[in-house]
Amino acid sequence: IVSNDAVEIRWEAYDFASGADKEQYYISDRYLSKEELEKIDEWETFTRSSIKLTENGKYIVYGRGYDRYGNVKYISTCGILIGKDSPVISGITEGKTYCEEASFTVVGEFVSSVKVDGKTVQKNQYGKYIIIGDSNEYTVTVTDMAGNSTSVKITVNKNHIYDDWIVEKPATCEENGKKKKICRFCGYELINDIAATGHTYTEPVFTWNEEYSGATAVFKCEDCDNCTD
Repeated sequence: IVSNDAVEIRWEAYDFASGADKEQYYISDRYLSKEELEKIDEWETFTRSSIKLTENGKYIVYGRGYDRYGNVKYISTCGILIGKDSPVISGITEGKTYCEEASFTVVGEFVSSVKVDGKTVQKNQYGKYIIIGDSNEYTVTVTDMAGNSTSVKITVNKNHIYDDWIVEKPATCEENGKKKKICRFCGYELINDIAATGHTYTEPVFTWNEEYSGATAVFKCEDCDNCTD
């Protein structure tokens, strides 16, 4: 039995010879042999009403009935699985756009299927599910054994889509600068160098010697005042 709601269990013992004396029950999360049941002391009295299982978990309910001569009979339910909580999808957000790929994980004790656009997908060696972007919309649906389901719809672009370049550090004559542009969807930053501009010299300024027989030409950079002769 698999249920996403509470499960109610009823039974009634009869003995047409001596008559039923008492009924007891024991709740386990696994199969128990008759030998194991006979060693258990924590049996509860069954009052002919019902046993109601309300919490998430796996259950097998065992019953024990006595007649007035002390004879005992054991019965049990089949396995019962109660899962009232929907699976949780982590790592992606409804309506958000991702770039190149999107990865997510799934949390749920009784998950039975993980699908992207109706197709079953498998997690990788790191426990993550990967969607490779093709600039399309994708629907991730996770379902558990109790029928609970969670869905998230996202878009995964094939590439980043950037805004304009932003200069963070202007280039100088001798040193490279830095610029970046930011993806408008996922915030990824692409950073590049701006090449040094090199010196731009003005016309030379001549300095003559006292005899005016020779002169020194000095070139001055327009941008950084660097001088060379």
